[in-house]
Order: sequence, then structure tokens, then C-alpha cells
Amino acid sequence: MNNAHVLVTGANGPLGSLVAEDLIQAGYSVTGLSRKDAPRDFKGNWRSCDLLNGEQVRNALEGVNVVVHCASDAQRPQDDAAVVDHLVAASKTNDIHIVYVSICGIEEASKHLEYYKVKIRNEEKIHSSGVLHTIVRISQFHPFVSMILSQLVRGPVILLPRFQLQPVDIHFAAQQLATHAIASPANGRAPDVHGPDLLTSAVLIDSWCKAQGLRKLRIPIPAFSLLKALASLTPTSGVSGGISWNEWLKQEVMQSNPYIQKA
Repeated sequence: MNNAHVLVTGANGPLGSLVAEDLIQAGYSVTGLSRKDAPRDFKGNWRSCDLLNGEQVRNALEGVNVVVHCASDAQRPQDDAAVVDHLVAASKTNDIHIVYVSICGIEEASKHLEYYKVKIRNEEKIHSSGVLHTIVRISQFHPFVSMILSQLVRGPVILLPRFQLQPVDIHFAAQQLATHAIASPANGRAPDVHGPDLLTSAVLIDSWCKAQGLRKLRIPIPAFSLLKALASLTPTSGVSGGISWNEWLKQEVMQSNPYIQKA
């Protein structure tokens, strides 16, 4: 689709900004969308929009062929559901291809976390709507995993719940989404996207502490809350690539983490 006009929701976020950048560099017409103003270095077009306002969404999607939906709020999952309703309605009217970002292996985990449950419902809603669509499930990004581990630190100790993850390079994930944006719709799920290694929480914590230069006593604990959901994630297969967890730790673990809000 050489003449595609792609709109990226959440284009000022960690994932959406990279998807937009990849498409712009490839020569496609790209519009970033967010409630906020465009970042200073954003090279595409920009539209400000409240995705919870159906009329604003319809107006924002005028002239667009593809929407890569990267915007999401784990703290307000019902808002995510409402946004998908608006995107589907606008896409039906304008024959737009929705590339929807979801999460790998969340069927069992959705019993423990409303955000995952809404993700699955959104997948089903989009698939049954009749709109052109591609659903791309992605495993946890390296900086997100680092943020989770940082929350396990308690003074001189670090908590050690049991889970396993397949952390993925966010740049690799963005490249996969950009590829789907300019390809024909799958009208279903595309292959899952994940990192090269399936790692236990013990391995993740040991390598993370070493990279941080931290000496912490490991205290095993039962999984609860978000940790229970993480413990219920199931391994996946599909498209694997990007730098590994250990490679990321060497390069970026001490850099500013976009998933940790500054006070």
C-alpha cells in the first residue's frame, strides 16, 4: 500500500512514537494522534484528539487508510473499550484498516487482571465488527519489565515471585507493527511478536540486579495482584527478534525509563 496514509494513536508514547518514526522514514504519509501537542521532533502530521469523544475520532480519521492503535491505559481499561468502539465505528464508515496492539498469552491471565480481559474483548469486538483489521499480540517490552522489577525492591531485599516472560525489544515490535500497517489486512490475528528468550523471574531479577549494581537479598513470595496476572501468562510462538534482555541490560537499563512516571 504505497499511498497509505497511516494514523498512529499514542504517537507521543514509547511504542507509537517508534511506529510513526519507522513509517515516516520509509516514506509514508503519517499522522500522529494524541490529546497532547506534537513532540518537537515529530516529523509527520499531527492531530490532537480525545479518543473518548466519538465525533473527534471520526473527524481525526478523515482521509486515513490505516490506524495503528498504540494508545492504551492499563489503569482505565474501560476507557480502552470505549476507544475501540469509536475507532470501529469510524473505520466502518471510511473503510479503514485497524492494526490493533494486544498482549501475548493473556487468556488465563485475564482472570486476574481487568486490563487483559478488556484486551481480549477488544480483539473479539474488532474481529466480529467486519472492519479491515490485523490484531498483533506483543510480549512485554524490556523497559516495562525493568519497571516491574524495580517495584519489587524493598530496601535491602528484592521480592521474588514466580513468573516467566519473553521480553521483547520495543524497536523490533514497532518495526513489526509498521510492516503490518502497510500490508494487506490479516482480518484476524497476525503471528505473535516476542523476544528471543523465555526467562524465569529468578533469571530476570538476577541479571537486572547485576546490571544495576545492586546487592539484594532475594525473598520468595506468592504472586498477587498484577504479579498473579504475570504468573498466568502463557508462552507463545510467532515472530521472534530484536536484541535480547541481556543485550538491552548492557545498553539501556540505566537510561530514563518511559514507563516510570517522574514525580
